[in-house]
Amino acid sequence: MVGGVFAVSRRLFDHPFFANEPFTEREAWVWLLADAAWKPRQVRGRHGVVELQRGQLAHSTRFMAARWQWSEARVRRFLKRLKSDAMIDAQGDAQTTRITICKYNDYQKVSLPTDADNDAPGDGRSTRARRKEENIQSREEKEEPYGSSKKRGNRLPNDWQLAKDWADWAAGQGLSEFEIRREADKFRDYWLGIAGQRGVKLDWRVTWQNWVRKAVDTRQSRFGARPVRNAHGDLTNAFLFSRG
Repeated sequence: MVGGVFAVSRRLFDHPFFANEPFTEREAWVWLLADAAWKPRQVRGRHGVVELQRGQLAHSTRFMAARWQWSEARVRRFLKRLKSDAMIDAQGDAQTTRITICKYNDYQKVSLPTDADNDAPGDGRSTRARRKEENIQSREEKEEPYGSSKKRGNRLPNDWQLAKDWADWAAGQGLSEFEIRREADKFRDYWLGIAGQRGVKLDWRVTWQNWVRKAVDTRQSRFGARPVRNAHGDLTNAFLFSRG
């Protein structure tokens, strides 16, 4: 970490500009950083829900081998080396490997959860951003004229997680478990990020369904029936990567 950090989009791995080719070891490491949870969350595994803490991810070696276009043996050797160098901790069974990124906060300084600690002296940027959001929300929460029947919209909650029935609906549209999780991450990051100031919706479930339909249509138009991930909007969801 001597050389500092710089921001890289998580959507780098799905951008259509880059060729679909095997990962280098450096790319595989960056992929692990990008896929790790930036805050505690639940993900659906083959045998139920998996609880992830900040800096953790959980996949089978078979899945990572397919994603990186490696053999499973090479994936296992790579994870073993990362663990021996204290870059990760990995615990797994025959189905899933839970990976914890060591010193994750050094890579993800821009995505530290916002809480009371963010109001400490020297963190004026976070405070200004929060106040701006509060002012916008205050303006939008002004009462409608007396007798108005207009239904008010709302923003996506900051702690939004994909509900099981929403995920089941997406699966019914033809998305894989990985694609559903990836699209849910994009959906949350987009509406809490670049679209946050204008992201007031009457029905977020309908918004999610339209998002999934767009993902399915984009996949089919570009790649036929191949299970690929598309990008929505600008490349704004970033993680930090060490300069050296």
